[in-house]
Amino acid sequence: MRSSLPALALVALVVVAGCLGGSSAPAATADPTTDRGANDAGTTPDASTTTVDGTTELTCSLDRDRLRAVAVDHVADETGAAPANVEVLEDAVASYEVLGECYYHAKVRGGDDVRGVFVAANGTVVERDVVERRADRAYRERYGKLGVDLYEHLGSVATGERVTIRVAVTDVDRDAARAAVNDSLNATAYRRALEAEIERRVDRKTAGVASQLRDVDGVAVEHEGSLVVVATATPAAIEQVERVDAVERITLRRTGTTTRVPRGGDE
Repeated sequence: MRSSLPALALVALVVVAGCLGGSSAPAATADPTTDRGANDAGTTPDASTTTVDGTTELTCSLDRDRLRAVAVDHVADETGAAPANVEVLEDAVASYEVLGECYYHAKVRGGDDVRGVFVAANGTVVERDVVERRADRAYRERYGKLGVDLYEHLGSVATGERVTIRVAVTDVDRDAARAAVNDSLNATAYRRALEAEIERRVDRKTAGVASQLRDVDGVAVEHEGSLVVVATATPAAIEQVERVDAVERITLRRTGTTTRVPRGGDE
């Protein structure tokens, strides 16, 4: 197997507080010796843990009280509400294993507005989408389209050994499906017609990918589902499966076990 395989950042979410009252405490000033800016604002955790399957999970050591105050002040500034009247409804820590970075995020109510706030370890408010796109790129550079379990499992698989895999197919174009349905129908009939149209497109796309996989030497398709194909494949064949455009993710399928899944809804 090649040295660089599969895709998307794993995000571990740990709830750290819920229904918390707002704080009027001012945001602490980031230490200039550790402030790395918004593009590199996450933290390298103080420690890490290794799971039973050999993957590494981050242990985040964040000053949650300080970051909660940053989130409160940010929403107060944006909404014009007094910090004392700003309430953190729920918050959590997000760890991006592929980046080695941890972030604090919260749902914060200021007046009539409820906003999501994403804060880096150094106290910088950042756009979550930006972090996740960066994590996604890092994941794909490291893992390609493979799930972490499969990537690591392939390191100990013999050349001709077959591995049972779950192939997730990219979604159908739902806007195109909506455009194909008669919009003069009543609401109930339209909904049923749209569901049927999407189902037809899903079945057709899944069957198309399954057909492509059957043409790959070393692949045996075992089952077709809704945007999912289960197959056995050799390591070399899995590399070929990765090259199929409509393949979104390939994960290891173990009977009777739960597979760790990259964030992004792949399984």
